[in-house]
Formats: sequence, structure tokens, C-alpha cells
Amino acid sequence: MSERSDAKIEQGTILEYSWGYDQTNVDWFIVTRRTLKIAVLRRIRSEVTESPSGSMQGTSVPSVQVELYGKELRRKVQHSADCGEYLSMDYGNAYVWDGKPVRASWYA
Repeated sequence: MSERSDAKIEQGTILEYSWGYDQTNVDWFIVTRRTLKIAVLRRIRSEVTESPSGSMQGTSVPSVQVELYGKELRRKVQHSADCGEYLSMDYGNAYVWDGKPVRASWYA
């Protein structure tokens, strides 16, 4: 999650959406359009690197080759003093990606 209070969501911004209970799923989105209150998103693919221990965990980053897939999503832009702008999703929030790999875990 971004720790920057000045994070802005605009066209081309990549968003990180981490969610899950027994595992940490990471979904990536790119903003395709932005109005004053609404961001329109499309999902993009990720690149996952498994940790050397091979224990069903590792890191995720958005794919360098941005491939849009899935349907367009429209979300209301929210604001927090701690992290700037963010979007409310089904199981949590999507934040402006800070450029660092994000921890992920999974089951076989």
C-alpha cells in the first residue's frame, strides 16, 4: 500500500489491489479514464516471482507489457490523509502502486 499522502489517480496510473484471507492475492489495474469523481479501470497481467524457499509465496509486479483484459470497472475516487487517493474494491482498496514488488502468497 502506498504511504504517500499525495498519491493521485489519473489516466495511466497503475493500481495495486491486495486481498485475501488465508493467502494474499494481488491484482493489478491501470486507469484508462478519469473524471473528477470516477476512475475507469482495466485489469492488467502480473509477473510473479516465487521466493527461493519455494513455500508458495513470493512477490508480484505488473507486467512490463501492459495487456488489458477483463471488463471495464468504474470506481469512485476516495481520499485519505495517509495514502492520498484510492479506490474501494470488493474486498479492500486499490492504491497507487509505489513501484516496489508486492508480497503475494498462494496454495497449490
